[in-house]
Amino acid sequence: MTKTADRLQSLDVLRGIAALGVAAFHYSTRYPELYPTAAPSPLRFQLGYYGVHLFFMISGAVILMSLEKSGGKGFVRSRFIRLYPVYWASVLLTSAVLLAAEGRSAGLTWAQLLVNLTMLEDYLKVAPVDGVYWSLSYELGFYALMFAVFRTGLRRYVGLLPGILTLLSASFIAAKPYLPHPLHYVLVFHAFSHLFAAGLAFFLIRSRGFRWDWAGVIAAAPFIQLLHDGPAGFPPVALAVALMVWAILISRPPPRWMAPLAWFGAISYALYLTHQMIGYALITKLESAGLSAGAAILAAIAVAIGIAAALTYGVDEPARRALKRHLLGAGDAVRPRTSRA
Repeated sequence: MTKTADRLQSLDVLRGIAALGVAAFHYSTRYPELYPTAAPSPLRFQLGYYGVHLFFMISGAVILMSLEKSGGKGFVRSRFIRLYPVYWASVLLTSAVLLAAEGRSAGLTWAQLLVNLTMLEDYLKVAPVDGVYWSLSYELGFYALMFAVFRTGLRRYVGLLPGILTLLSASFIAAKPYLPHPLHYVLVFHAFSHLFAAGLAFFLIRSRGFRWDWAGVIAAAPFIQLLHDGPAGFPPVALAVALMVWAILISRPPPRWMAPLAWFGAISYALYLTHQMIGYALITKLESAGLSAGAAILAAIAVAIGIAAALTYGVDEPARRALKRHLLGAGDAVRPRTSRA
């Protein structure tokens, strides 16, 4: 196995950790907050909230790696293929479940559904079908910035981006009132910019060698989080940094006992997109039927994993193969899931 494959397999492990952490947070902590009449959760996993922060760091590294390989050629099409088919299926499935469970009280409209299918609902100030879609707005803004950098003469300055984005995140609290929506997304000028910056810095060190300014960006990430979240934000982002050090800078394949986490990483996108509202609906039904909170949460996790696997292997991969043949040409084979960007 090559070093590149080892590194990407390690990133799949991190994706699995992040996705499971977010699901555990939503079911154990966020659900009781949104539904005060729910049975008390036996365990609250607040740390899982920061799984999204780990996802942002991973994106910083992976998107730069992809652009370094391609120079931006085919980037928009490859991102479309990677993101949209399973996203469309997730939006439609979540909408169907909410309508079946709640009927008109779900508050869904055709206009809302159509806007959500564009993935631009936050940009257009339309309510998302599922709250987890908020992070996709930040991802799209980061993709747009990186694509612009690589398709213009700014590519030569990519090494400055980690420092710039870190400074933007540090100053966001003061600048926020003066940034018109949705400018903060496309400028990557927000409370998560330092996480994308850390991911960029990790890959730059990996591919170009050590530099103090890139190391400083990585070291600063937990402290910038401290500015945004207070003391609670420092430990989980410091842990995310440590995990990224292992995944990107240490060239060793994950041990065999981590294989299940790598598999969860393979289905992590579909798991992230579908677990929240469908899980909430299921937990509500199960608790009303007499199940304990713990049993309902375990059942929701099992169902969420099953749905994610079905969407990944039944929708995502066939759609990617078909779209790659039509949009990128027959010569572009689908890469193994552990080595895709």
